[in-house]
Amino acid sequence: MSKRYHKTIIEDLTHTECSDADIEILLDIYENIVKEIAALGAIEAKFHLKNFSIFKINPNQYHRLRKMTLCVEKRIILKQEQWWGTFKYGSQKLSVIASLQAP
Repeated sequence: MSKRYHKTIIEDLTHTECSDADIEILLDIYENIVKEIAALGAIEAKFHLKNFSIFKINPNQYHRLRKMTLCVEKRIILKQEQWWGTFKYGSQKLSVIASLQAP
């Protein structure tokens, strides 16, 4: 039986050369990916954003973001399950730490 999660809580993020608009889109992607990975019971995963259909963004943003990769890893910190992820492409980088809240 898979777990269902109600909400993703972003606990921390750092970025290099990412616009606020890019960060907002990447966080939406991250929240959905983390829920899917956790429901499958995976410990780590790697994605290429070119394999995702990203809606609600202009073509220039899509062209930039589709080149990014996302690596996600589950870690247990002080008995709390956390999801550490990093989007990368060239000099652009966004690192996110999130946890999931059950319904």
